Amino acid sequence: MRVDSDILVIGSGFGGALVATVLSQLRYQVTVVDKASHPRFTIGESSTPLADRTLKRIASRFKLDWLAPLCSYGTAQDLRPHVTVGLKRGFSYFQHTAHADFQPRQDRSTELLIAASTADHIADTHWLRSTTDNYIAAKLVDAGGKLIDNFRVHQIDRSDNWSVSGCIASDAEPTQNPSSVELTARFLIDASGPGSVFARDFIRGDDTSQLKTHTAAIYGHFSELQDWNDLYVQAGGDDRPHPYVSHRAAVHHLIDEGWVWQLGFDNGVTSCGIVLDRNSLSANPLANGSGEDLWQRILRRYPTLQKQFADARLVAPSRLVVRDRLQFLRSVGAGSQWLALPSAMGFVDPLHSTGIAHTLAAVEKIAEMFSRCSQDDPFPSHRFLQAYADQVRSELLWIDELVSMCYAARFDFSLFAAATLTYFVVVTAAEKDERDGFLSVNHRELLASVGSVAQRVRDLRKKHASGVASPSEIRETVVWIRKTMAPFNQVGLMDPQKQNLYQHTAPPDKTA
Repeated sequence: MRVDSDILVIGSGFGGALVATVLSQLRYQVTVVDKASHPRFTIGESSTPLADRTLKRIASRFKLDWLAPLCSYGTAQDLRPHVTVGLKRGFSYFQHTAHADFQPRQDRSTELLIAASTADHIADTHWLRSTTDNYIAAKLVDAGGKLIDNFRVHQIDRSDNWSVSGCIASDAEPTQNPSSVELTARFLIDASGPGSVFARDFIRGDDTSQLKTHTAAIYGHFSELQDWNDLYVQAGGDDRPHPYVSHRAAVHHLIDEGWVWQLGFDNGVTSCGIVLDRNSLSANPLANGSGEDLWQRILRRYPTLQKQFADARLVAPSRLVVRDRLQFLRSVGAGSQWLALPSAMGFVDPLHSTGIAHTLAAVEKIAEMFSRCSQDDPFPSHRFLQAYADQVRSELLWIDELVSMCYAARFDFSLFAAATLTYFVVVTAAEKDERDGFLSVNHRELLASVGSVAQRVRDLRKKHASGVASPSEIRETVVWIRKTMAPFNQVGLMDPQKQNLYQHTAPPDKTA
């Protein structure tokens, strides 16, 4: 079989399928290939106000009425049974101590709750990606786009056009004589993530060593997980002042080894993972034994988490996924007649739920570039492609700065809260004015202030490791961070009187 197209997209996750749909709306002939088929398990599931706003603009501009409901929890219910989501009212953080029950305190010094919306119906969502990706890919096909599942790339060549040879062969149903496919296209988009076959053949450099964040992860989807808020109340916590039910959010349980994420979906499934901070561990905990063994060993160290998971069972995939390092950064993100989505250029960490928003921001950039093209010059120039790649790279490095700062602060929860709220100062500023790029990456004064905060946090981390960081110095640093970020703090974050509970940080479109 031979397929000729204007544009070939490798990867049919929501980013690849959506950019293909948008380009089809711009009257390009687009073919999407993927090594697997939908629906399939994947993570990267937590949306944000920035993501929802970008999605809404894309849906409006390209008349994708079927896409717009994903922008909020209330309207996402209209997509059932095709799409499953979960309610995300904000970001919840809880500090655990090894070999001790979780201990709520009157001063809220072991918790941090940051509302991202003021009501359920306008709230953000967790995307059960097996359903959302399948939904968007199906809409691409409905609109006339071509999708080839279970495609194995054998070779990618470039002369005047791109030429990709491969075959269709499912892992689930291997055949003795897989059907051969020859694909040609004038432009190529890599949306295939960290395991990119395009990068393998066409990108020689790797810049992962430039990233400060260094984490590993074990994860899967569970059923029968006990609601965290019930355990919080059982432990003596008063949940009445909380801005939302604490587990109706992106939940972060901080532990010595890193943190545990929990994202609940409406079908009773919860996405759970343990992220391991390799910078703070003396040895690689994944070097020996299985992911399941390590999962259980870690849970046993934290009695309240062990109790929460007592009846939970893994439902997808068949075994826990183990990733020895989550981070990667490729040296090149675009070239002559090709570009990569952020997920194929690099990835930092799930700590601040930046993945969906970052991908959608790139889709919008790509749509803008291609919408400016003409029949005589139908593809973006090298200058525009290089500017796109440079921008996405700077965004990845900026995310790394924000995330690694928070990891460096984990040794003290008050310092971690200050570092995390520094991130939310950045994101709430970006929500009010997106002209400075994704997460205000082009706002030089903001970047300089955050850089000084990050450096002071890292210096204090070094002193802590040497046993010379005093409680008074940590308190002074928290006060200094508050003053340093005050010029950019537009929503009242870092207010000691709030006792780590923030109800009014939502942008206007997330306020009822």
